[in-house]
Amino acid sequence: VEHQISLHAPDTIIAKRNFERIMYDKGVSVKTYRSDNGVFASSEFEEEIKKEDQTITYSGVGASHQNGVAERAIQTVIERA
Repeated sequence: VEHQISLHAPDTIIAKRNFERIMYDKGVSVKTYRSDNGVFASSEFEEEIKKEDQTITYSGVGASHQNGVAERAIQTVIERA
């Protein structure tokens, strides 16, 4: 959707809102997120999730098998870079 320059919560929230705007234009409502802990576990990001009446679940630390599709896509990008 867009390249994010930093991994700080305010930039992540802006990227989240931009993503959701694109999805809304396509008729999709984002109700839940699945994430690693990182910036997504910050109080600012969690407040944003609650404010939008959304939910978020987290994969376990070091448990890339819980997020296999995303992990494979990341690996593909790294291999082709």
